[in-house]
Amino acid sequence: MSRWQKLRQKKSELEEEVAKLTTKIDQAAAKSAGLKEEVKQLQAELVTLTKEQAEMDQIRQKENAAYVKAKTDLEQGLEGVRKALAVLREYYASKDEGEFLLQQPAMPKSHQKKEGAAASIIGILEHKQDPQFQWHVCCLSCFLQQLLPR
Repeated sequence: MSRWQKLRQKKSELEEEVAKLTTKIDQAAAKSAGLKEEVKQLQAELVTLTKEQAEMDQIRQKENAAYVKAKTDLEQGLEGVRKALAVLREYYASKDEGEFLLQQPAMPKSHQKKEGAAASIIGILEHKQDPQFQWHVCCLSCFLQQLLPR
């Protein structure tokens, strides 16, 4: 083989090598472009998720504020029910009607304690102290607050 042939062969081999490397570069560039596009999409999704998270946090704060207000109102109502129960129990437990209501004028002659009504009223009030009942009332209250215009 002559020197020219060897140079042509070497040149041919190098050109093939350059073609292979150019193909690899083109493939890497295409892959890089695809990855860059994917990064853009993921960043856009991340921005969306961040906004949604902020909105959900704000909604949770509003719901928590409504819950705290409703809970306070319900606790005050429950305390009133407990006081009413105490008064009713004391009234129906006393033997003499004048003994219980010392600051009131004398009872009319027609007034009588209704024992059956007492059990019924006290039973209703005791039911309102049941934790499950309170939970249902709290849920209903929060639901109604969401329906009402602000």
